[in-house]
Amino acid sequence: MRCPKLVGNASAIVIASLIFLSFVPKAGAEGMRVSASSVFIPSASVGLRYDDNILFVPEDDPVGPQSDLMLLAVPALRFKINKPNIKLNTGYELRTLTYMDVGDSEESHSKYNAIGHAGDLALVVQTNPGFFVELENATEYRKSTWEEEWYQRYYPTSQVHADSQVKLGVKRGPYRNLYTYIGYQNIWDYKPERDLSFFDRIQHRGLLEFNFRFLPRSGFVVKGMVGQVSYPNPADLSRFSPDQWGQLPSGYGAFFYQGVGGLDSYLTSVLRIKLLGGYAVWDYERSDDYQGFIGEGGLFLDFEQRGQASLGYRRVVDDRIMTNYRLSDVVYLDAWALIARRVKPRLYAAYHIRSYRGINSYGENFLTVEPSVWVKLTRRFSSKLTYSYEGMVSSAGGADVARTRNAVALELLFSF
Repeated sequence: MRCPKLVGNASAIVIASLIFLSFVPKAGAEGMRVSASSVFIPSASVGLRYDDNILFVPEDDPVGPQSDLMLLAVPALRFKINKPNIKLNTGYELRTLTYMDVGDSEESHSKYNAIGHAGDLALVVQTNPGFFVELENATEYRKSTWEEEWYQRYYPTSQVHADSQVKLGVKRGPYRNLYTYIGYQNIWDYKPERDLSFFDRIQHRGLLEFNFRFLPRSGFVVKGMVGQVSYPNPADLSRFSPDQWGQLPSGYGAFFYQGVGGLDSYLTSVLRIKLLGGYAVWDYERSDDYQGFIGEGGLFLDFEQRGQASLGYRRVVDDRIMTNYRLSDVVYLDAWALIARRVKPRLYAAYHIRSYRGINSYGENFLTVEPSVWVKLTRRFSSKLTYSYEGMVSSAGGADVARTRNAVALELLFSF
């Protein structure tokens, strides 16, 4: 997984985290009990990551790939309530990343230092006989230089991403034999710097899902979504030269609707199959639209606490700031096992075929492979070693350009 370039003094954060943890009172295995049904969980992680291509540039880039060692620190707090009719899960993370400038580049990488704040909340209120109300929010703030879009390489900016949902529905049966809801989702991408305000984006989505199991663990699923994407602020073209104007986001929104349906069934007590197919329409105010197939399918093994594995495919379409839409075909593998309750190896791999259409049209093939191993050292301390490989071939500049990245990260995790 690509490590976000989250700006701040991470060394101070690490010291503060360790001081904070040293004064945490002794707690149970699942945190500090506030009451019989609520728990407060402080945690933190510190680690080092080596990256041989921190900007993910092509091999023939004029400056060339630059390597460096990074210090990561993430103190976190979480609070949970678990009652028969009320469930609450909320938390906060402070994410920091500091470049150590140990690579062979003459350029200091400290300008890529990053800080981020992330908070989430999930609340479910359930009444008899099975009616529920669910509220969710995930908000992230980061000040960084993103590597995924060329303009943010040159114009670092603060960014806020907020995803909020509310659902009203019915859930009955031990295996969600009847599970259906209607909902509303709002996704907000906001840039506080006003000279980049034209990158603000708002998405409104209406949601519908219906699950009915005609056997205890087999049934069919129908999902639907209708919505609108808008860019509420005009572009400030004075920041860019005329030859760059054609590369700027369209600033035009879209109306979309899509739906999928199919089978979701357990073939055995541990083997599950899911096959969903449907149709999507994304109608933009300008340039290319999308009308076509979407769907997903896969095989899933579930041994509960001992391990899980999934092999699947999905086709999704979504809005992109620098063009109209992105169509993605993804094949993925995700598997892990818990050995002797202390060692958890995991392998994740995915291959993406992406097609961008609209103001800027191009293609992109992306491969990621990420093996990792988690080891429980003591009751409250664990470590995680991760290797990741990323390779991409993109035609964004008119010709196919390849780039690769290798990274290794070692983290120490404190859980109370």
